[in-house]
Amino acid sequence: MLIDLRTKFPDLTGRVAEKELVKADITVNKNMVPFDSRSAFQTSGLRIGTPAITSRGFVEKDMLDIVELIDTVLASANTHFAAITAKEPTEEQLAERAAHAKVLEDVVRKVHMMTSGRPLNRY
Repeated sequence: MLIDLRTKFPDLTGRVAEKELVKADITVNKNMVPFDSRSAFQTSGLRIGTPAITSRGFVEKDMLDIVELIDTVLASANTHFAAITAKEPTEEQLAERAAHAKVLEDVVRKVHMMTSGRPLNRY
C-alpha cells in the first residue's frame, strides 16, 4: 500500500515519517509517489507492507486501529517537525521533542498490546 503524505502532511517527508514510525515500532518504508517533487532520499510517500500485517493474523477491521496509530505518529511528527529535525534544538524545541516522545511511548504501548500473542511468522 502506498501512502502520499502531501495531501494531509505537506511538509512531512517520507524520510522523517519513516524514522518516527520506526521509533513507534511500526515498520514502513519511505517511497516516492507519482509526480514526487522530492528526491529518492526524502520522498513524499510511505509504503506499508500489507503481507506483514496479514501474516500476523490481522484482518480488515484491525486496519482501522493500525491506521489510527500511524496517523497519531504522523500528526505529532508534523506538529513538531521543526523540533524533531533541528540539529541544535532550542529549549522550546526540546520541550516539543519531549511531548512528541510521549506520543510515541503511548503508540508503542498500543502496538505492543495489539501484537502480543501474534508472532511475526504465524505458521
